[in-house]
Amino acid sequence: ILRQKNIYIGNNCWIYKNARLETVSKWGAQQLHGELHIKDGVSFEQGCHIVAASKLVIEEGCTISANVYISDCGHSHEKPNQDVMKQELNVKSVYIGKNSFIGYGACVLSGAHIGQGCIIGANAVVKGTIPDYSIAVGVPAKIIKQYNFTTNQWEKYTE
Repeated sequence: ILRQKNIYIGNNCWIYKNARLETVSKWGAQQLHGELHIKDGVSFEQGCHIVAASKLVIEEGCTISANVYISDCGHSHEKPNQDVMKQELNVKSVYIGKNSFIGYGACVLSGAHIGQGCIIGANAVVKGTIPDYSIAVGVPAKIIKQYNFTTNQWEKYTE
């Protein structure tokens, strides 16, 4: 396991060109303790940007496609007369379950919880919870299919 500035990287991981992995410890007067945990066998394609200001966990066997953005923090905009970059960060942990696939250009935002075995479509924006073995697409991401272990098939999602 590689550890550097609160970034923990497991074994057999692939991080391609121009990927940016970072933790945040301070934003203005705000003291933070960002931790990024990347488990074994995770692959990041080129141009990914991953930011942790609290705790961001990517479990074993995940594939993160090119140009994906994953962050457990976002800029506050509570004071409309103040520059967003001078406002506090809103921070909420992010979790991506084992063997999930995040499609090209997707954004996984603060507070997102993606279960294991999920597929997130290209350019999707994930803000909430995606249950295990689901396919989610769109802006904001909506579940369209779930895997049925009785029939061994992906089936149309019905709420």
